Amino acid sequence: MKAVIYARTARERTPLRNSTRSQIAACRQYAKEREFDVFGVFADRGFSGATLNRPGLNRMRNLIASVPIGALLVSDPARLTRSLTNQVVLNLELAKQDTQIHCVENGARSRARTARPQKRAKGTHAK
Repeated sequence: MKAVIYARTARERTPLRNSTRSQIAACRQYAKEREFDVFGVFADRGFSGATLNRPGLNRMRNLIASVPIGALLVSDPARLTRSLTNQVVLNLELAKQDTQIHCVENGARSRARTARPQKRAKGTHAK
């Protein structure tokens, strides 16, 4: 299955465990263990999760709209968005393309789950 990885931090400089590099590494490990073909990696450093207007996110969304991608891998739901409204927008957009969101969270050790709006409480409290 083709997959893309998305990582985001709100600050340019973040602790190593929260960096885009560590998020991407966890997602790559998850993809490797599930034999996903990582087709693209997208990241935004220094961008709020309260908006969908982010360069890396926009490039990823454009790719998914033009190429069949089965999975979007994120380390944590809040990396994708911190807005419940924006999560609904993304879920609908991705569903039209048959792309599932996999939240890796604690690296490849966590079970995959499809992010659903009603399960987004963790990502919506902080802005």
